[in-house]
Amino acid sequence: MDGRMKKNVGFSLMPLAFLFLFEPRYTLIDPLPDFIGYLLLCAAIINLADINPRIYESFLGFRKAILVSALKYVSLYLLYSFVSESAGTPVYDGSENWVVGAFHESEMAVGILLFVFVFGLFELVVLLPAYRSLFEGLLSLGMYNDGTAIYLKKITKRERIDKKTGKKTVYIRESKRNLTEKAFFLTVFLILSQVLANVLPELTTLVTNTSYEFVVHLRVLLIFLIVPVCITWFIRMAVYCAKIRKDTVFIANIAQKYRIQAEQNPELYTVRRLITGISAMIVATMLCLCLYVNDVKVIPGFIFAIVLFFSAIILRKNSRKWLAVAIAAAVNSTVSSAVYFATVKFFADSSMSNSEAYTAYNIILGLTVAESVMFIITFCLTLAMIWDIYKIHTDICFAREQRSYKSERSYFIKGAAVCTVAAVLMALANVYYIYVNHPYFITSVRWIADYSSVITLGISLAFIGALVYNIGNVINAIKFRYKLDV
Repeated sequence: MDGRMKKNVGFSLMPLAFLFLFEPRYTLIDPLPDFIGYLLLCAAIINLADINPRIYESFLGFRKAILVSALKYVSLYLLYSFVSESAGTPVYDGSENWVVGAFHESEMAVGILLFVFVFGLFELVVLLPAYRSLFEGLLSLGMYNDGTAIYLKKITKRERIDKKTGKKTVYIRESKRNLTEKAFFLTVFLILSQVLANVLPELTTLVTNTSYEFVVHLRVLLIFLIVPVCITWFIRMAVYCAKIRKDTVFIANIAQKYRIQAEQNPELYTVRRLITGISAMIVATMLCLCLYVNDVKVIPGFIFAIVLFFSAIILRKNSRKWLAVAIAAAVNSTVSSAVYFATVKFFADSSMSNSEAYTAYNIILGLTVAESVMFIITFCLTLAMIWDIYKIHTDICFAREQRSYKSERSYFIKGAAVCTVAAVLMALANVYYIYVNHPYFITSVRWIADYSSVITLGISLAFIGALVYNIGNVINAIKFRYKLDV
């Protein structure tokens, strides 16, 4: 990200990435999270991606794989959040009406099948081209930089003795595929095995739309069947990286090539850091979605604050306000955590008396007000940090005429004003939802409470749309200023 070269140009980090990617998965549960492995793999190949376009394509592919893998955990959370054991029985919805739960626990099997199949398909579409580009890029680098280990082939010798003459003949046989090609085909086999081992047991759900009696046994059996493949792949990939590291001539050549590339394009790393940090803001914005299930937020507010905290850390070299944003995000995360866990505890504890419930809900309301205030403060500081970046790293820095500068600044301020209004409305919407769903809230206009979730969701979507649009404009302005597409 900053132009620094990884040890052995990333080949020392690759085995650690493969450690997170080799193990089989149990439905959506991944003991060693794959998204960490893809993050490490992207970090490992970033230097190589800067000097080879094919490896850069694989880098983009593994970035998509990070998102796919992370969404698995989101889907797992949503699956268990929406399935209600009380489905099919009357449930009080906070109004004068009684409703029936939408999902039943027996439908969990169909949900798992849906998610496993979709994510399996996404993995095939994303990972197969990504690994293909990676190994093709390595072959290309090896060809033009004196790489011998990459093209290494297994050679076997056999001796045969003629029984009549006693003459000894040595036969030398060379394997058809080199080390890199073998690594690619084994990787493809591993990916297909992992996807099939996940999907096949869940297909039994299609028979009765419920969980098959022996589905657990099928899952475990298939896991045991592919464990040897997984272990073999990890060992082979670790050996593959070790052999390349020992090819000192090749490592030295590509290291020198990278140094020249870094010296000639210093702006590339500035733009990359900016785009990464601002893109993290977009991710944080998407996590602001106000969707409630049983009066509890599906995406807790502290997740937004944590992502924004890391965004500020990434952008620390580009704005002095990063520390204020990081502190505000940390405080926001603390308050949001208190709101979330207090809300979960409130609805989980059915033994509270009326007075205790009244007091507990008032505490939740007070914490929500504090969370909303901190959200607005954090948002305003974030806008100030974005302005610091915008005025230095876009064409506004070249605006010598006062009129041109005012025009560029006015464009930014208008977008920031729209986002600020949307942020304030969203903060108020959070308080509004908690207030109107208070057990002792009384009003003759029932729609105020009945449609509170829809109103809050709509306001949050408007906020997300406005902020993503304007942050996207900032990213495009940075790319245009440096004439780079990162």
